[in-house]
Amino acid sequence: MRTTSFICTAALLPIALVALTSCGGETPPKTLNEIFAEEQKLPTLYLTAITGKRVLVPGRLERFTDPETGEVCWPALVCVNPDCPVKKQTGEPHIFISPDIGFVAKPDGTAVPGTPDPRTVKGTSNQCPQCLKVRNRNTESKELKQNYINWVKTYVPPETEAKMKELADERRKRFEYDDNAK
Repeated sequence: MRTTSFICTAALLPIALVALTSCGGETPPKTLNEIFAEEQKLPTLYLTAITGKRVLVPGRLERFTDPETGEVCWPALVCVNPDCPVKKQTGEPHIFISPDIGFVAKPDGTAVPGTPDPRTVKGTSNQCPQCLKVRNRNTESKELKQNYINWVKTYVPPETEAKMKELADERRKRFEYDDNAK
C-alpha cells in the first residue's frame, strides 16, 4: 500500500507543481516582435481612381493593381476638417485618394510608371478635393492653408484602429514585464 501511494505521489507531484506555478505566475505578454508583426498585417483601405472601388488588404503597400477592375489601388486618405462639405452634408468624413497620375496598372498586378488614364487625373496632391471646391486659395492665410494640409490624414479603418489600441496596450504590458524582470 505504501509503495502504491509513493508511486502515485511521485507521479502526481510534477503535475501539481506545474499547476501551482502556472496559477500563481502571469503569462508573459507578447514579444515586441510579435506585436510589430501583427501591426504590419492590420487591414488597410485602398481605393481605385476610376470606379472608386474600396479594397481592404492586410498590410501596407504604396500601390497595387486590383485584379477585378484592373485599376491601380491607392491608399485611402480622410479629411478631418470639421467644415468639409462632405462632413457637413453626410456627417461622415470624406474618404478619398490622391493618385500619382504617372502610374498605370499592369496585368501582373503591379503599378508602374507610364502614361496615365485621363480619368485618374484629379490633381488633388494630398488635399481634400471637396474642400478645394469651396476654398479661395488666393486670399486664404498661410495658417489656413496649413490647416487644410493638416486636416488630410491617412485613413485608418475602425477595426484597424481598435486593434492598434489593443497592440499599444500589449506593448505597454511588455515594457512593464521587461522592467519588472530586471
